[in-house]
Amino acid sequence: MSIRDKAKGARPGVQDVPVPEWDCTIRIKAMSANEASDFVERRAEELKKAPEGASDFRGFWSSLLVATCWDPETDELAFGQEGDVEMLNKLPGQAAVISRLGQIASDLCGLSQKARDAAGKDSSGTPEEEPATP
Repeated sequence: MSIRDKAKGARPGVQDVPVPEWDCTIRIKAMSANEASDFVERRAEELKKAPEGASDFRGFWSSLLVATCWDPETDELAFGQEGDVEMLNKLPGQAAVISRLGQIASDLCGLSQKARDAAGKDSSGTPEEEPATP
């Protein structure tokens, strides 16, 4: 099987996560390259609207959840309506839930250091040193 065929047949990372605080289960799906590009573009737009001096990290988890959280019963995005990022940001007392889900989404999408470290440990067939340039 060619590498192209293997890539086309690869299954995206998916994890069903119980969220007892919300009395539900959320399905978190890894993003495609197109979805990741859209996510980065949306984040850039959100940051343009952020108050002067606001952290670039402000709203990151909520934005990531809007892009990656699905309803496992309907297979539809759990969030995605206008204003959902802000709604998630303002949920009283839910920072731990948002952070927990965001970290899982970040791992599945390869955005976290943990995911990058895990990918680096799978070095089968990968040279330890950079190849010499001709």
